[in-house]
Amino acid sequence: MKQFLLFLMLCPLLTFGQWEQVGSDIRGDATGDWLGRGLRISADGTRIAGGSVNANDVGKVMVFDYDEGLGFWMQIGSDIFGEDVGEEFGQNLDLSSDGTILTPFRFSGIQDFTT
Repeated sequence: MKQFLLFLMLCPLLTFGQWEQVGSDIRGDATGDWLGRGLRISADGTRIAGGSVNANDVGKVMVFDYDEGLGFWMQIGSDIFGEDVGEEFGQNLDLSSDGTILTPFRFSGIQDFTT
């Protein structure tokens, strides 16, 4: 009976647990910058904010929009860099559900950016 219950619990994972990549790969600027260490996705899945905590020793955040017609992710706006060496800016961040408000965190406080 326990095995049957376990099977029923795992069934949804086995049948619906597959992910499908949307668009092209999103890569960091350099090996070891850890793009995606901090990551948030808008509710409709068309905007992604990703932190590269080792970029330029201070960290940075990049925001991408998905272009369905072209099938790839395009960076919007400029990179947002941290201020102090070692703060790992972008490790933690938040993005509003509609993707218009981005809040990247750093060890020494919060910076707020509205698009």
